[in-house]
Amino acid sequence: MPSSKMNTGDAGISDPVPATYVWRDEFHDTFADRSVLLTGSAGFVGGHVAAALALLGADVTTLDCSAEPNAGRAIRADLRDSDAVARAIRLTRPDFVFHLAGVVDTSRELRLVRETLETNVLGTVNLLLALAETDCTRVVTMGSSEEIAEEASAPISPYAASKLAATSYSRMFASLFALPVVVARPFMSYGPGQQPQKIIPYTICELLAGRNPVIRNGNRICDLIYVTDLVRGLLYAVQDSKCVGQVVEIGTGVGIKLADVVAELAHIVGSTGHPVFDSTDSAAVQCPQVASAALSTAPIGWEPRWQLRDGLRETVAWYRQNIPTEVHAVGT
Repeated sequence: MPSSKMNTGDAGISDPVPATYVWRDEFHDTFADRSVLLTGSAGFVGGHVAAALALLGADVTTLDCSAEPNAGRAIRADLRDSDAVARAIRLTRPDFVFHLAGVVDTSRELRLVRETLETNVLGTVNLLLALAETDCTRVVTMGSSEEIAEEASAPISPYAASKLAATSYSRMFASLFALPVVVARPFMSYGPGQQPQKIIPYTICELLAGRNPVIRNGNRICDLIYVTDLVRGLLYAVQDSKCVGQVVEIGTGVGIKLADVVAELAHIVGSTGHPVFDSTDSAAVQCPQVASAALSTAPIGWEPRWQLRDGLRETVAWYRQNIPTEVHAVGT
């Protein structure tokens, strides 16, 4: 792939990470028999977090609108219902909390204002209020790399606005009410099992089917983080006390154009399909979203281990075995 911006692991890790990752080799018994509450377990990242915690021997309870757990027990509750959330916290009395649930639609539509406000902001506040009177060891809430672009200007989407607000509340609870909250700011995650409407699986599925994926903004510069590295970052954030009250950026620190990523995927797939880059959507143009170690706190001991090319290969291999029959979406 003709791009020096591809994160191929030149800085940091010399040994490739095996396809089957052994969680206990890194985290040992840190989470064994500890009570963990996880929201958003049905989501892409949440599902991977649930699987990792199960392998690490944690006592996991999931809290979601759906009662179908990905690991351990499940409590069905709506985060917008403060009484239901409070009851769940009293019942579980968790040592650790991973709050990953939320509306993740980044569309610039009026209908999303109330939905993101109620779920992403009020839902987070309800959870933090319920935890403020417990002896919970650590709470990790999920921020967004979209916050970077909006910190110096007006938010460009209801989602971005809601994430900024939720981050502010999380840091306030840490500072004012001594709740040990960490805000994890993930960058563009990818990997096995991601929703096919997202750009990486969308591109892979289209190429595997011999179709031409349409990419609206190939010049957009992103920081791609393999999902296992993201989960590792979340687990490290729980263990590092200096992260409390801080925003922890979980990314590689390497920016790459989406056009280069798509070209690499086409090479890996070896497809007859050819990506089509549509530059007519000016609204899709965004400032680079790349993790900056100089501007954020990084958990002690964590660094990305997956080279981008290796992560893409593993992701392609997964979709070869699990490809959806159709993908009705257009790349970001």
